[in-house]
Amino acid sequence: AGVLGALGSALAAHSADAELAQRACLCVGSLALVAPQWQLQVGSESVRLVAAAMRGHVSEARVQEAGISALLNLITNSRARKQAAASTEVVGAVAASMHAHLQHAQLQIWGCTFARVLGNDGNGARIALVEGSALHAILAALGAHKGNLDVQQWGLLAVAAIAVGPLERSVVEAGAAKAAVRALGAHLQHKGCCELALEMLLSLAADKGAGQQAVAAEGAALVPLLKKVRARACACVR
Repeated sequence: AGVLGALGSALAAHSADAELAQRACLCVGSLALVAPQWQLQVGSESVRLVAAAMRGHVSEARVQEAGISALLNLITNSRARKQAAASTEVVGAVAASMHAHLQHAQLQIWGCTFARVLGNDGNGARIALVEGSALHAILAALGAHKGNLDVQQWGLLAVAAIAVGPLERSVVEAGAAKAAVRALGAHLQHKGCCELALEMLLSLAADKGAGQQAVAAEGAALVPLLKKVRARACACVR
């Protein structure tokens, strides 16, 4: 707590210092990793500290890299810190980072991974991911990095984590069906990515309303792809 307090005071006193913000995020991320062995208490205030550093330096890729990496360390294996991250304030910082650095593939992967981990924590976290614009950031990443297998897989996993119950409609409206078809077409040779894309399409199609309509609207692109998937499956059985 003393370390976090000192970092918070330093960041407040030197809010324009991007290097300090980066180092603070790196420090917090490292503390989260060693806390169990060193019996340190790294509480939920650490999540807010990192998010604040990220918001203060949105255009600085180095701060955003350190920040999202630290958030991933913080929310892994800690329910309290995960709950602290499930706020529009923290999610909004990650979404702003993803939007500002859309061509930065690794940052997009980390952002999608953050959303995937958080989305599995329940409806409160899923609502924060939608209201904090993370869902739109994920779909933007999927569109900007069609050929990047890791972005596609982590992006689809993140969307699937959000598309549960009442949040599925938000996913449909954001364009998940188009993203899934695009991923399927770009990575037809990769079994794992194909499975993720097909699972999403099946899930959306199970909704007899907007989800089914969204999948049907992609029919012109989807039908030829499904034929290719079937042909590959038959060839593997022979």
